[in-house]
Amino acid sequence: MALVRTQKATISGGSAGSGFNNANYATSSFTPANNSLLVAKFNCITLNAQLSAVSIAGGGLTWTKRIETKPDTGNGANAYSYAVIWTAPVTTGASMTVAVSWTGNVIDDTFLVAGLEVEEWTGYDTTTPVGLSGGEFVYANVSHSGAQHTSLGGTTASTSVVTGCLISDGDTGDPQINADTGFSNGFQYNWSGQWPCIANIYQTSAGAVTTCDWASWTRAWGHADSAIEIRAAGGAPTLTATNLASGAAALGAPALVLNVFRLRPDADISVGGWRSV
Repeated sequence: MALVRTQKATISGGSAGSGFNNANYATSSFTPANNSLLVAKFNCITLNAQLSAVSIAGGGLTWTKRIETKPDTGNGANAYSYAVIWTAPVTTGASMTVAVSWTGNVIDDTFLVAGLEVEEWTGYDTTTPVGLSGGEFVYANVSHSGAQHTSLGGTTASTSVVTGCLISDGDTGDPQINADTGFSNGFQYNWSGQWPCIANIYQTSAGAVTTCDWASWTRAWGHADSAIEIRAAGGAPTLTATNLASGAAALGAPALVLNVFRLRPDADISVGGWRSV
């Protein structure tokens, strides 16, 4: 079954002077499809403080953190990028919101830009919805130039699709970052007059890949990105054999009937017009 993506909700913004200390970042209401998988991508940049104690809630669903890309402690950089992806299965869709929150000593300075996107995927593998994942973090004092190819640590299935999120701190202003070949732009946000750029993307069509790819850009400061493989539901039937002793076997639907013969050494056999002699 083919995977189908629908963007369900986004929220973004920036604040200079107060930040979003002890925030609750919530989307507007939406209704997901029955038997769908929600993918929530959250990314932000903090100034002079590392983001911690981040959580997500919404719809009474069970959310699983698939990958979190964030800085180590003690680097001494004065800006920190952060990117995380959660998923949640939906059995019966109902009106809901999604909220990301962070508590404690999270922001102690003057600046935070954040973005949250919620995607809906149908046709996914309900047993193993997520396969490979990968992410990259670069500190604020390290420059970047060129395309970004984030490794997934292997090769995805030919029926899978990769979805990812990225935030870049451009210092002097980033142009909007876009998807590279084979990927499409999802949620994008560039805070006018300020530094950060949010660039969420997804694989345009199913196919085996080893990286999540953003097109070339140049910036003087750090970035963070995260990406996961969404696995498609299989199309092969499940085969269950029963009653072999009596000569009948039921294999999935439609059923197949196997005839079992016990032959004498001198048996005369005729099959499809051919006769044994």
